[in-house]
Amino acid sequence: MSPVTSDTEVPEGVRALLRPEQVRKALNIEYSTLKRWLDKGKLPALQDKRHEWRLVRTADLIQFAEEQGLDLDLEKTL
Repeated sequence: MSPVTSDTEVPEGVRALLRPEQVRKALNIEYSTLKRWLDKGKLPALQDKRHEWRLVRTADLIQFAEEQGLDLDLEKTL
């Protein structure tokens, strides 16, 4: 995945960081698919190994969906 550019805009009202469940819903995919993408680094995420959580930057998600030709419904993250 190429770096997020400054022109990747996050729509108003959508959080800058999303939990995996929000990402899964926005892409309409199974959690196992999302976990595989995150584990392989296809979709970058911020990770805290101590607390075992991951967050995905919304700008990264938008760019990833565009590059992969995936439908993205950010309203499902609200």
